[in-house]
Amino acid sequence: MRIGGTTLGLMAALTAPPSSYAGTPETEINLAHGQVQDAETDPAAAAAAEFKRQAEALTGGTVRVNIFPGEQVGGNRDMTQLVGSGVIQSALVTVGGIDEKYPLIAVAMTPFVMPSIEMALAVYDGEFGRRLAADIESRTGLMVLGFVDIGSFYVLTNSQKPVRSPRDLAGLKMRTIPGIRILNRMMERFGAQVVGVSSSQEFDAMAVGVIDGDSNPLATVLSRHYDQVQKYATLADALYAPYVWVFNRQAFDELTDEQRGAVRQAAAAAITRGHVVGRAHGDSKEALGLLGQRLNVVALSAAERRSWCLAARPVVVEALEKALDGEGRARLEALLAAARGAETKAEDCP
Repeated sequence: MRIGGTTLGLMAALTAPPSSYAGTPETEINLAHGQVQDAETDPAAAAAAEFKRQAEALTGGTVRVNIFPGEQVGGNRDMTQLVGSGVIQSALVTVGGIDEKYPLIAVAMTPFVMPSIEMALAVYDGEFGRRLAADIESRTGLMVLGFVDIGSFYVLTNSQKPVRSPRDLAGLKMRTIPGIRILNRMMERFGAQVVGVSSSQEFDAMAVGVIDGDSNPLATVLSRHYDQVQKYATLADALYAPYVWVFNRQAFDELTDEQRGAVRQAAAAAITRGHVVGRAHGDSKEALGLLGQRLNVVALSAAERRSWCLAARPVVVEALEKALDGEGRARLEALLAAARGAETKAEDCP
């Protein structure tokens, strides 16, 4: 399955002849995601809106898509469970949302891997992404329609002090994604206190001081108004992990052949649309300007970023090997190789 490529993007623009759906019963696809449904600026929302438009058009209206944004049905792990049980048909979830079902996804949370967002998109749209999707499907039973752009590198925010070096994290209560042990170990090594909090409870936890800070895509920081409960932001360009688009296998199999083809085409077009919106707004000057108006921003230099990487990488590799045995190290090396376009040792840093 090619994800987000030019060929599939063109295929998705085709309109299925209405006559091919004559007599086909109508079916609904309930699609959930965690973002505000602003299709003009948020890539997840844009992908959801485009999927709805394409799927309904390509199937002659026999498929109806209902969008449930803003964690209306629960946090990312909740959404994954609801898709797995068939309560909803589909969801765009963070990698933390499928960690319980697929622990190897932790590799995608390794910091300082992607040299640029463009390379990240190429990696998850390419052979690495195709193999990852197939492995998730074989081990979990969930279908994976692809990987959706989050719009930017993660931004490290907190309410207490500027963070420019790993030692500045000492003493901070930092939220990490429950179950992603490599991030827990890294934060602990830097002296932070790790607190596991669901994404659906994150704002409240910041507001009452249960946590001091977290890392999120820029669009999430702005759309969820974390600036109201955070004071400082660090742009380290450290972490990029896309949304995973999961779909209930039984619900997909119950569609007709034509509907299944249309859903895949619609998903490809939606992923492409998410890329377009993500590149236009995710880390744009406008978005960074808004962040700077609301928070005190620290942008790391190349030397500072390398220092962070050299401090973080050994901890991450150790944690991956401990949690996932040799398979974790092998998957990390495959990700590094895909990100650099050549074989790269895990100890290397950008």
